[in-house]
This record gives sequence, C-alpha cells and structure tokens, in this order.
Amino acid sequence: MSNPTKTIVVLGATGQQGGAVAAALRADGWTVRAVVCDPSAARARALAATGVETVRGDLGEPRSLHAAFSGAHGVFSVQPNSGQAGATVTNEDEVRFGTTVADTAERSGVAHLVYSSTVAAGPTPTGVAHLDTKSTIERHVRSLGIAHTIIRPATFMELLLPPGMGLISKDTCPS
Repeated sequence: MSNPTKTIVVLGATGQQGGAVAAALRADGWTVRAVVCDPSAARARALAATGVETVRGDLGEPRSLHAAFSGAHGVFSVQPNSGQAGATVTNEDEVRFGTTVADTAERSGVAHLVYSSTVAAGPTPTGVAHLDTKSTIERHVRSLGIAHTIIRPATFMELLLPPGMGLISKDTCPS
C-alpha cells in the first residue's frame, strides 16, 4: 500500500536494517527521508542517489530529530546497539536515543512509529543489559499516545561471521 504523498523517516538508513527498510519503502513507492549524521558522506550520497532524501540529524539532539520528522507520516526507529563488538554507545545511550526518538515522533505529530527491538525483549528481564535496553524502550513506546508497531527481528546470520564468532574455525574446515 504505497503512498508517494506521505513521507516515512528512516533512522539507520545507511546501515543494514535501516537501509533495507528504506529500499523496500522506495520500491513500494513511498517517499523516504533518511536521518544521517553527515549528508555529504559516501553512504549518505549513495542513498540520496536512489531517491531518498537525506537530512542531518543526531539522536542526541531532539531539535534535529524534530526538524527531520516534520511533516512525516511515519518513523522507522532503529538505534546503534550497545551490544555490538567495539560499540561506542552505552546501554544508557541506547535507551536515551530510543526514548528520545519516540518522544520526538509523538511531539512532531507523526502518525505511526515503528520501533525495531530484538527477539529477546519482553516483560521478563534477560539479565543481558544490551538486550534489556530494548525492553525498556518498548515499555516507553507503549506508554505514549502514538500509534506504534514494535518488531522483534531474530538474530541475523551475519553476526556469526566476525572473527571469533563463526560456527567453525578455519582450522577445522576440510580442504
């Protein structure tokens, strides 16, 4: 059900998940606006070349998000994950970013918010801080007056590919 007169704002559009969402929305005829740190960066320029509007925004700056969300029908929210190897984002940052996006979407008059969580989230704490952050954000989203959808994607297979994370090591592979 495309609607080229309505804009969907996609966070994380230069990454895998947000990029896939932006591409799927564009393929379905939606107008897509991507919030990026630097519109002149190579990935942002490549995204713009596909017809996606890129706007500067910072998850730590609600004013920049408000400007990006202005006039949008929907927002797809995915934040940097504090649990990624080498992450510079803390658990507190992730919760702050996720709740700020939700609050700003509501205050900006966005009709629908989609929050990308994790399959491990839910009402019972897991004891794994970087998973429980998503449960905290989910509770916050549910407490707001904005129409919302929470998705809980399962673990992606490419997470098994970084060094030291594979299913089998190179030394055990038959030649």
